[in-house]
Amino acid sequence: MKQLYLALFITLVILSSCSTSSPNFQSIYLSDLEHDQARYLANFKEIHAIVESKHPYLKTKGIQPDSLYAKYATLVAKAEDNAAYGKLMLQYFGDLQNGHSNVYFRRGVINCSAVLVEDRVFISNVWDDRFAAAGIKGRDEILEIDGIPVLDWLEREKTYVSASTTQGRTALVLSNNLFTSYFKDTRRYLIQTADSLKEIAITFDDQASSQAPGYTLATGKSNSEEVGYIAINGMRGDVVEQFVQHYQRLKHKPYLIIDLRNNGGGNSALGEKMAAYLIKRKYKASVSRKSLIPGADNYQGNLLVQTSGYTFSSAESFAIDLWEGADAVLIGTPTHGDTGNGATLFATSQGLTFRIPTREPRVSVGGFPMEGKSIPTAHLVAPTAADFLKGEDTVLSYTLNLINQGIASKAEKQ
Repeated sequence: MKQLYLALFITLVILSSCSTSSPNFQSIYLSDLEHDQARYLANFKEIHAIVESKHPYLKTKGIQPDSLYAKYATLVAKAEDNAAYGKLMLQYFGDLQNGHSNVYFRRGVINCSAVLVEDRVFISNVWDDRFAAAGIKGRDEILEIDGIPVLDWLEREKTYVSASTTQGRTALVLSNNLFTSYFKDTRRYLIQTADSLKEIAITFDDQASSQAPGYTLATGKSNSEEVGYIAINGMRGDVVEQFVQHYQRLKHKPYLIIDLRNNGGGNSALGEKMAAYLIKRKYKASVSRKSLIPGADNYQGNLLVQTSGYTFSSAESFAIDLWEGADAVLIGTPTHGDTGNGATLFATSQGLTFRIPTREPRVSVGGFPMEGKSIPTAHLVAPTAADFLKGEDTVLSYTLNLINQGIASKAEKQ
């Protein structure tokens, strides 16, 4: 259960799959911007001009560029400080309705993670010394933030989140906003622990997100003689090498589970390299359109892929490739709904960095829309609070039970 939530701790959007159109890429704190209303507006004009000329989804999403500009230019001209300006920029990019449309400001971080289960928000891991010193532990429940019921607070924060679907926005507001802040402010959490209610106030500073203890890009294990399990938690670095190491141990299993629930994406080319080990037939990769050809070492058994709303970007194209090219059965909850769109970085003359997609809307080889629609699951299974509080993985338990039913069914037919 611990590994399931480690990747939710990673709150910054992965940039490794993006091309950079400016050598001046930087991520700055809002407090470090020059406080100048004229510069606010000039900066926004630069951003909007690029969005209007290069963003491929405005028309398909029914976004009127002139109306969008008029709305935000009026508001930006009235912004009294950096915080107000920053919030407007976050809202502007949120209104583009795309998970790869983001403005980059640095954030203060509380090194903890949380999960949303049955409309309740539980802390899943505590790595922050301030929370630990207050006696906060995993499975404690967050009830309020700054005196606001936690679900209402999350709903309010969604306006600052860039996402392509409702599913994606819900996942990202939890992983990107709950324990981070752009504003170096103080946030109060009311938390129900095992023995009492506790309120803890944290002031966000320049502390950066640190790597979760025990986190790896890929983990694998043998669940039984029949079942292998590989969790792939990111598409970057040496994930392919890590995957292959686990795959070689588990490839003989008649059932193989690939867990993408905590995979926020990265480089789609890495996903394609791993997909080549798992596909059943020659298949054109959903992003590169390169032909993937099964090798002599490709998987011959039954493939099951677990997804969630956090499954995003190149993790989604990987899921599509396995769904269409490996006959994988998808289990869990639908994905974010945004992949393969050629996300590109830009920087204004004042050094403010942002990214937008630049590739025209497209569908996978099998005809599935690659943006604006979550990848559905054949078996819709969401975590339950009862299981979480017991340290059990609802989706994995369901998957194993499904496999056991299949094994039993085959035995009955013999």
